[in-house]
Amino acid sequence: MSFDKEKYKKKGSFFLSSGQSSDFYYDIKEAMGTPQNLKRMYADFKLDLPLYFDLFIGLDYGGIPLAVTCSIMTGKPYAILRKKQKPYGTMKVIEGYQGKGKVVLLDDVSTTGKSLKSAEGYLTNQGYEIIKSIVIVDRKT
Repeated sequence: MSFDKEKYKKKGSFFLSSGQSSDFYYDIKEAMGTPQNLKRMYADFKLDLPLYFDLFIGLDYGGIPLAVTCSIMTGKPYAILRKKQKPYGTMKVIEGYQGKGKVVLLDDVSTTGKSLKSAEGYLTNQGYEIIKSIVIVDRKT
């Protein structure tokens, strides 16, 4: 069974992370609250996963449950890319697995693609090779 994103489409007046306004919003974070939905999301994109890659990196916040789910389902490690460095503790921007390599980047919703492009640029500069980016909902399409 496939994940039904339309079930989580809210109608109303919403401001998006891009600053745009919209009359609908996909509440994918609500959907990720159940293991069944996470399994369905993984099943929907597992055939799009590259044959060879080293790890998943989830964008803070929406990509975190996806990265954890994918890690469990595939046995591949995962990391989380923070939006900004914390001013305390280890002060890492990349949490979790610290090995580098070929990356599948994950996020819940893409509105303009700006967050993904920014993450790809940052990770590339840090020595990672982004070979695939996957989102559950791409509002551009």
